[in-house]
Amino acid sequence: MRDNIKAFQDKNVVIFGVSGDSQDSHKKWCEKITLNYDLLVDADKTAHKAYGFDKSARAFFLIDKKGVIVFANRKYDIKPESFKALTDAVAALEK
Repeated sequence: MRDNIKAFQDKNVVIFGVSGDSQDSHKKWCEKITLNYDLLVDADKTAHKAYGFDKSARAFFLIDKKGVIVFANRKYDIKPESFKALTDAVAALEK
């Protein structure tokens, strides 16, 4: 996501991450990798439970303006075909 954020911003897609780690841990990690989107703290795992992904897993979701999940990758599969599926889902929102 970080390396392709411009393509999503051009389509008015807001990206943010959610992690169960502490706020201090987030700050250090974001600075280390120069993260260019917000990373939210989910220490009590509320978001993890609501979106159905493991507390240690990385996942990404595309949520439309009505709050409906229109794309989910709960395994954080970053293979090119998965990224294409996400960009196709973004394109479908524009129609």
